[in-house]
Amino acid sequence: MDNKNTIYTTLVAALLFFIWFFVWPSIQLLSDFNRELKNSREDLVLLETAKDQLQQESELFASISASDKQLVELAAPLSQDRTGLINLLNDLAGNNGLVVDSMSIAEETAAARRASTDALASMSVTLSLEGAYNSLKVFVDALEQSLRVFEIESVDIAASQDEDLAQFIVRVKAYYAK
Repeated sequence: MDNKNTIYTTLVAALLFFIWFFVWPSIQLLSDFNRELKNSREDLVLLETAKDQLQQESELFASISASDKQLVELAAPLSQDRTGLINLLNDLAGNNGLVVDSMSIAEETAAARRASTDALASMSVTLSLEGAYNSLKVFVDALEQSLRVFEIESVDIAASQDEDLAQFIVRVKAYYAK
């Protein structure tokens, strides 16, 4: 009887040893694979959603007319288009009763453009203008209604010797497609 108990005990111990060192690691490995599979499936669903959205946007873009594409390019030119920018700002100022004394353009650094994930890059433009206060208001309204995308950063006002006129320093950002 003792011999049988010893054999049973040894067999049970060997079975536990086998389960502990051979079966349990396989179960853990399967559990890890299952978790990875679940995460991969979630990622796949996200990627499929993004793909569908991109496909819809691509179809929408393909359906845009040539004239609408030209309007988009006017709003955010494909390049910096400094000449067009200078002409536009001179025209807006002149048409609204302001005289452009000077204009300077500073580009974003190449490192800043690369670091940005935005689809648009920008140039900072500083305008030195002279004119009436009301002309400045009309000029700012014209900037806001312009097809070209601008962001007015600041407006500084200084009195002029002529009491009807003032000096204005207007800082704007002009955007263009990267």
